[in-house]
Amino acid sequence: MALLVFPLSAQAQSKEAYVVKSSDETTLTFYYDTQRASRAGTVWGIEQEKEDENYNTYHAWTGTWDEPEAKVLKAVFDASFKDFRPTATDRWFLYFPNLKEIKGLENLNTSEVTEMNAMFSYCGSLSSLDLSSFNTSAVTTMSSMFASCGKLTTLNISNFDTKNVKEMSDMFNSCLALTDLNLSSFNTSAVTDMSAMFYGCEKLSKLDLSHFDTKKVKAMMYMFKGCAALQTIYCNDAWACGVSDEMFLGCTNLKGAVPYNENNVDVSMANPETGYFTKKGSTGVATATTDGNASIQAIYSTNGKRLNELQRGLNIVRMSNGTTQKILRK
Repeated sequence: MALLVFPLSAQAQSKEAYVVKSSDETTLTFYYDTQRASRAGTVWGIEQEKEDENYNTYHAWTGTWDEPEAKVLKAVFDASFKDFRPTATDRWFLYFPNLKEIKGLENLNTSEVTEMNAMFSYCGSLSSLDLSSFNTSAVTTMSSMFASCGKLTTLNISNFDTKNVKEMSDMFNSCLALTDLNLSSFNTSAVTDMSAMFYGCEKLSKLDLSHFDTKKVKAMMYMFKGCAALQTIYCNDAWACGVSDEMFLGCTNLKGAVPYNENNVDVSMANPETGYFTKKGSTGVATATTDGNASIQAIYSTNGKRLNELQRGLNIVRMSNGTTQKILRK
C-alpha cells in the first residue's frame, strides 16, 4: 500500500496575529492569518516587545520617546484581523507623530480588551477618530488614551461603555484642538482617578458632566487645568475627593454659580451652588423676588464667600426647595 506524504506547506497552519510595516515604512498593517512568511516589509508578532536604553518596554512596532515612528503615515486593520481577540490594546499607536489615518477599525474586535491606556497617545497628526465600533465593556483602564493628540478635532466615542473603567487620568490631556466632546455614554461609577483628565484641552468651551458619578474618585488634581476657553461645566452635583490641587487652574473663562477666581481652584469649587458648575437647565439671573413657597437657606457672593444678607449686585442664593438662584439686588 502506497503511503501518501504531503509537503509541509500543504498541512493545516494556525492563524497568528502580526503587524507589518511596509517596505517604504509608511504603512502599518495588522493581520490575523497564515500568510506571515509571505509578507514583504518588517514583520512582528503581536506579542513582540522591545526595550529602550532605559529598559522601558514597548510593543515592537511602536515608537519610543527618543525614537518616534515618524515615517508611518497610515495604519490598516486587515479584514482578517476581525477574527482575532486581543485582551489589551494599550500603547498600540504610541509615538506615531505623523500618523494621519487609521483604516478598518471595524475589524478590531475589542470585546475582550481590558487595557486601552495610551492607545493613541502622541499621535500628533491624527485629526479624526471614529471609535463607534469599539466594544469597551471589559475595559478597566483608559488613562492617557488620547493624550497629546494635538490635532484631533473629531472624536466619536459616543458608544463607549465605561462601567468597569477605574483609570481615566490624562485621558484627553493636551487634546489641543478638540472643541466638542460627547461623553453622554460614560458611566464613571467605578472610576478612582480623573487627574488631568481634560488638562490642556484649550479649545473646549463646554462639558456636560451632569451624569458623572464621582463617589469613588480619589484624585482630581489638574483635571481641568489649562482649559482656557472652557465657559460651562454642566453638573448638578457637588464633588469631593482627597487630592484636587490646581483642578481648575487657568480656566479663566469658566463661570458657573460664580466666575473663575485664580485663588479658588480646588475641588471645593466643583459644585453648582457656590462653585464653577452650572446646573443643567439653569434659568440664569433672577430678580430679588423669590418663590413664595421657598425660603432662602444660604447666600453667597460671586466669589463663593458666604453672606449674612443679600447685598447690592449679584448674589448666589440656595433655596429651601433645593434650587440655586442668581439674584440681582438693585
